[in-house]
Amino acid sequence: MGEMIIAALFLLLSIFMFINSNGFVSNFDRGTLGAAGFPKLIAVFMFFLSLIYIIKYIRANKKINRTFDFKSIYEEYKFVIITVLLFLFYVITMKFIGFIISTSIYLLASQWLLSDRKKKNIPIIIIMTLFISLGAYYFFTSYLSVTFPAGIFFE
Repeated sequence: MGEMIIAALFLLLSIFMFINSNGFVSNFDRGTLGAAGFPKLIAVFMFFLSLIYIIKYIRANKKINRTFDFKSIYEEYKFVIITVLLFLFYVITMKFIGFIISTSIYLLASQWLLSDRKKKNIPIIIIMTLFISLGAYYFFTSYLSVTFPAGIFFE
C-alpha cells in the first residue's frame, strides 16, 4: 500500500512541477533547453514513470490491502519519509542561505542517512557533496542560464 501512496505523490508532484515551470523564462528558441524546459522534461518523465508503476502495481496486486497502519508504513518507509522531510527543509532554506550551502547541507545529510552504518566514509561523502553541489551550480548557471538564490552569505 505504501508503494501506491509514494507513486501517487510522485504523480501529483510531477503535475505540480510541470504547471509551476510555466513561470520560468525559456531559451528554447535559441537552441537551449533553458530554465523552463528542463523541469518540464523531468516532470514528464516522472509523470510517466509514476503512472507506469501505478498500473504495474494494480495489475500485480488485484486485491489491494485497504488497511492503513501508520506505524507499519513508517517502519517500512522511514528513510523515504525522512528524505522527503530533508528535501522540504532544503527547499525552504534555499532562498535564505543560498543554493550552494543548502545543497551541500542537504547532500551531506541525505548521504549520511542513506549510507551503510558500518561503511560511512566521511571524506568521500564530503568530496561527493562538494563535487555534486558545485558541479550542479556550474552546469545550471553556465549551460541552462538558471539563476540560483545567493542567500545571506553571498549577496
